[in-house]
Amino acid sequence: TGQMMDGIEGVMHLAGATGEDLASTSDIVTDAITAFGLSAKDTNMFVDVLAQTANRSNTDVGMLGESFKYVAPVAGSLKYNVQDVSTALGIMANSGIKASTAGTSLRSWMSRMAAPTDQVSAAMKAVGISLTDSAGKTKDFATVMKDTRAGFAKLTDAQKAQYASALAGKTGMSGLLAIVNSSDSDFNKLSSAIYNSDGACQKMYDTAQNNLVGQLTILKSTVESIAISFGNRMTPHVKKATEWLQKMADKFNALSPKQQDMIIKLALTAAAAGPAILIFGKMVTT
Repeated sequence: TGQMMDGIEGVMHLAGATGEDLASTSDIVTDAITAFGLSAKDTNMFVDVLAQTANRSNTDVGMLGESFKYVAPVAGSLKYNVQDVSTALGIMANSGIKASTAGTSLRSWMSRMAAPTDQVSAAMKAVGISLTDSAGKTKDFATVMKDTRAGFAKLTDAQKAQYASALAGKTGMSGLLAIVNSSDSDFNKLSSAIYNSDGACQKMYDTAQNNLVGQLTILKSTVESIAISFGNRMTPHVKKATEWLQKMADKFNALSPKQQDMIIKLALTAAAAGPAILIFGKMVTT
């Protein structure tokens, strides 16, 4: 419970920073951290990575969430971290490959290498990449991407297209080519920024709110908070009044029609008596 409470602020800041709906932002975060095998205590780290990726590449949190729907379960099963996957998605986004297209493309590449056919195995051997090191330990995805980029750097354009198709399939080859064709400077700069994203969400939120629209949003939230507080204080009194009126209504309904008519006549007489007395008093004074 404590971890969940600590994470709520991060999710709210992410929604405020990006303009996304709070419910959809919460869904993106909770679904993705589950797929990556993370827990509630990792929420603030996760929202910082999302904010930094959206801030440093040509995508946004909504599209990243759409990408994670497709690739996060596969990446999580391979023990790949969210930083490396976000780097790949950011690089793809800079080449116009975003949202579900990016997620599907990256998933295709990962899944084909995880369970390689003879064609995929031959392509991996030719390019010089593998998912495990000499000791049989699974490499992290950053290492896999660096090995792939180094291997593709030695190929001609025609060979790049050929091996990208073999490794990632027709569905994923465009995303793979975006990763291997990006410059070392762009790739390393984005990766470094994402790995050093601590506090990025808070900073992005502060920037987004430091304008007239942001201040009006905060004012609206404050007024709503006051209204809720006022309503909570009034509720017991309104409840008592409602209960009293309900009892009176039950008693009135239990009377005979003749008694009800008599009460109505007396009420009308009392209502008319006040103005009549005022008019009579005015006449006497005059």
